[in-house]
Amino acid sequence: MRDIRNAPLFLRLGARLRGPKDINVGTLKRVIIRDITRYAPANVQRGGGSDGLTAVDPPEQEKDYPEPSRFAPLPAQALFMRHAKAVDVSDVAIASEAADARPVYWLDDVDGASFSHLRVPRNASGPTFLLHHTRNFRVVASDAVPDTALGMVAQKSLP
Repeated sequence: MRDIRNAPLFLRLGARLRGPKDINVGTLKRVIIRDITRYAPANVQRGGGSDGLTAVDPPEQEKDYPEPSRFAPLPAQALFMRHAKAVDVSDVAIASEAADARPVYWLDDVDGASFSHLRVPRNASGPTFLLHHTRNFRVVASDAVPDTALGMVAQKSLP
């Protein structure tokens, strides 16, 4: 991917339901994304988010068109994840031009999240993870966060 300005990856399941009246909301299953490199000027994100953005809880807008800019600004500088199950994230490196006080990873209503081999921006001033209503969370072999396993978390941040 080259010169992506808003969201290199944006996966969202909405409920626009513009088909027949008896149509149901679908599911997003068995998604595998691997071997992705994002090329942009200097190959870094802009950063610069304030710690006030950490408290933002973007509206779900499930009936609206799924455009990333409709949710901005997001409370995470790299990965915003909500209503997900059985997610594995590994070998991810994030860099920012400017210091950013938002957490690198922001999770809400996630059941089964495993993170490994993460590299976070050197100039990150916020936590690496901010967890809301998260179950079965694990992070291993990552420089910024000690190996951690959590069962059920109402709210917690990890360095």
